[in-house]
Order: sequence, then structure tokens, then C-alpha cells
Amino acid sequence: MKTKNLTIAAVLLALGSILHMIVPGIINGMKPDFLLLMMFISILFNLEIRSVFTIGFVAGIIAAMTTTFPFGQIPSILDKLGSSLLVYVMFNLALKKYKINNIIMFIICFLGSIFSGFIFLYSALIISGLPEGATLSLLMVLVVFPTSLFTGVFGIIFYNIMNFTNKKHLMV
Repeated sequence: MKTKNLTIAAVLLALGSILHMIVPGIINGMKPDFLLLMMFISILFNLEIRSVFTIGFVAGIIAAMTTTFPFGQIPSILDKLGSSLLVYVMFNLALKKYKINNIIMFIICFLGSIFSGFIFLYSALIISGLPEGATLSLLMVLVVFPTSLFTGVFGIIFYNIMNFTNKKHLMV
């Protein structure tokens, strides 16, 4: 990982962590996972598997330190690692046939967020159980799916901001 890319990834992850903490919930307290979103954008800058693993692990550690979910530390790390690898594969497949555009960015952020939410909830179910009265499918429909929509929309917004401010670097 080049120093410039490492610095950009660190700044984006820090920004994602700060936004995740200060942005209020939009509908019934739901909000996009800005740390996850910035992890996705960092991966777009660093399409090397070593970099992707590092970015996913660091994002997982940050998420583990800030989670409010009971015993959510390990699920936070697992979901960031898993979704970082999935998004890496999706970006690489997309770049073989297309230039990254708003539609592709939305799809990758949306699917990456759904995958992340599933890994988090499933690993939490195995490790500590879900909140009383909640099932995996119920939480996927009521929390993960709407949050993934928000993350996809904000993915387009942040991608366009990054692309506008740094067209030379993204080269996609």
C-alpha cells in the first residue's frame, strides 16, 4: 500500500467513524453505516488484496470500539472483514467490464451493506444471541435493508465528491 493511499484510507475511515457517531438517525433511528461506506470507498482507491484486508481489519477494530450492540465486538470485526473482501471482488469484476458510475456504486454499496449486516447479525446470533423478540429475518428486513438503501444513496454522493475532488487519483 502506497503512503498516499494509506493516508487517504486512514482519513476516510476516520471521517466515516466521526460521521457515524454524529449523524442522527433518519427514520426510526436508522442511518447509513458511514464507517462501512468509507471503507468501501477506501477499497476503491486500494484494489490490492493486502490493502483490502488491512482496511477491512482496521475498520472492524474501529467498529468494535464504538459498537453499542451487546457483545458486538467480534461480529463488528467479522462483518467488516467479510464485506471488504466481497466489495473488493465486486469492484474488480465491475472494472473488468465497466467504468464505475452511480448505478454500479449504488449496487456495490447496497449489496456490501446487506452482506455486512447479515454477517454481523448472524455472528451475533451465534455468539450472544439477538435482542429479545428479534429474529434474523426480522432484523434483516426492518433494519439492514433500509440502512443498506441509505448507504447506497450516500455511496453515490461520497463517490461523486471523491471523484470530483480527485479525478486523477480515482481513474475510474
